[in-house]
Amino acid sequence: MRGGITRVDLHVHSSWSKRPSIWLMQKIGCPESFTAPETLYQIAKRRGMDLVTISDHNVLDGSLEVASAHEDAFLSEEVTTYFPADRCKVHVLVHDLTEKQHDDIQGVRENIFEFVDYLNAEKLRFCIAHPFAAVNDRLTVDHFEKLLLLFKVFELNGDHDSTVNDALRAVLSSLRAEDMERLADRHGIEPKFKEPWKKYLLGGSDDHSSLNIAGTYTEVVGDCGVQDYLDAVYSGCGNVIGGDSSPRVMAHTIYGITYQFYKNKFGLDKHVNKDVLLRFLDRSLQTGVTARAEGLLDRLFRGWKQSKSLAGETPGSVMDVLRHESTTMITEDEELRKTVEAGNEDNEKAKSAAWFHFVDKVSNKVLLHFGNHIFERFAGARLFDIFHSLGSAGALYSMLSPYFVSYAVYSTERSFSRTVLDRFVDNSAKRKSDGIKIAHFTDTYFEVNGVAKTLKKWLRLAQDSDRDLNIFTCSYDGHKGGRGVRAFEPVGVYSLPLYPEQKLFF
Repeated sequence: MRGGITRVDLHVHSSWSKRPSIWLMQKIGCPESFTAPETLYQIAKRRGMDLVTISDHNVLDGSLEVASAHEDAFLSEEVTTYFPADRCKVHVLVHDLTEKQHDDIQGVRENIFEFVDYLNAEKLRFCIAHPFAAVNDRLTVDHFEKLLLLFKVFELNGDHDSTVNDALRAVLSSLRAEDMERLADRHGIEPKFKEPWKKYLLGGSDDHSSLNIAGTYTEVVGDCGVQDYLDAVYSGCGNVIGGDSSPRVMAHTIYGITYQFYKNKFGLDKHVNKDVLLRFLDRSLQTGVTARAEGLLDRLFRGWKQSKSLAGETPGSVMDVLRHESTTMITEDEELRKTVEAGNEDNEKAKSAAWFHFVDKVSNKVLLHFGNHIFERFAGARLFDIFHSLGSAGALYSMLSPYFVSYAVYSTERSFSRTVLDRFVDNSAKRKSDGIKIAHFTDTYFEVNGVAKTLKKWLRLAQDSDRDLNIFTCSYDGHKGGRGVRAFEPVGVYSLPLYPEQKLFF
C-alpha cells in the first residue's frame, strides 16, 4: 500500500487463458495469452499494484499459482455465460471465490439467470465485464437492458476506448427508479438487488500480452487487505484509474501475443541476440523479459549478418524484402535503434506508438518495392510477372491484418455504444440534422482538369450547406489540403513513360 491507497488490476489474463475470441488468432492456432502467472505477478507489483489477482477464462489454475505463492494475491476468474434463448455470450468477472465455488460455477454458467442466482446465493462479488463487447456477435440493446436488471457492478475495460467507456458512464449515471421499473416490466425480470438504478464501476486492464498489465486498475482509499478492498469496490467506493485504449494498442497486443506464440513454438530465444530484427521484436512485443548478455561471438555474428543484408541485392520474396527493409530501418532510425539497445519499457502507449511507426514505415517501403516492380513489368508487357508481385503485395496486407481487425472491432463497439446511449440518453442537441458523413476518394484534386474543378465545386457547395463531405487524395509536391481535404503523401509515384506529366500515386 502506498500513501493510504490500495490498487488492484481486477481483470488480467495469464497463459492459462487458452481460447482467443479474435478470429485471426484462432486461425493460426494461437492461445489467448503467453504471460506466465508468476511473471504477471512480478510485473503487476513493479507497476504499483498492492494486491494481485488473475482472471483467466473459466479456469483457476493461474490464479491458484500466484495465490499459493504470495499472501497478497487472491483467486478470481472470468466466466463465460449465455442468455439461454439465443446463446448470446457475455463475460462475468468473479472475485475472491473458492475452488469449490469455481467447480459449482461450471455446472450453472450455461444459463446466465441460474448463474447470477448462484452468485447471489453464495454472496460472491461479481460484475459484468466489457458490457458493450459483442463476444459472439449476438449482443443487442435488449440484452444490455437485461444486464442492467441482473448486475449491480459494471466494468470500465482497459481494452476499450474513451467513446465506449464514456458511453457506459453516461448510461449508468442516467438511470432512474422508473427506468428500472419499465425494464423489469418489459423483460419480465425482477432486479436482483436493492436500488437497481444505482450502479457501481470497477476497472481492469484486460491484458493478454503482458504489455498493458496495470494500465487500468481500481483503487480505494486505505491500506486494505483483500476483504476490505473488495467490500469498498463493491459498495461503490472504488475509483477507476488508467487511460483508455485504442485500435493501435489492441493491434500491438495481437502482434505481441502472436510473436510470443511463434517465439515459443520455434525456440527463438537462442537467436534473439544474433539478429537485430528479432532483438527489436523481442523488445517491442514483450514485457518483463531479460535477455541474456550479448557475447563477443553474438556481436560478430550479428554484425556479419547485418552487413550482408545491407550490402546485398534486395531479395524478391515478400519475407526477404520485409526482413531487408526492417533491418535497414532499425539500423538507420535512431529511435528504433534505442529500442534494441535499451530493452523493455513499461509505457504501453509509447511502445504501441513506436510499433505503429515501425510497421507503417516498413510496410510502405515494402509496398514501394512491389509497386515499382508491378509498374516496370506492366510497362514491359510482362503480364504474368505482375500476378506474382500482386500476390506478394497481398501477403504484406496479411501481415497488417491486426490493424484491420482492431479498427473493425473498435468501430463495432463504438457503434453499439452509441445505439445504447440513444436508448437511454437524449443526444439530439449534439448532432447534426441528418448525421450523414461522406468520404470521396480521388486520384486528382490539385491538378488542373475538369474532374478536379468539379470536386472543388462540390466541396464548396457542401460546406455552404453544412454538409459533412471530406475529400481524400494524394499529393507529392507539398499540398497540405485544407478544410475538407486530406492530402496524404503517397507511398510511391510512377510517371507514365509516354506521358511523364501524368503520375500514378500508390
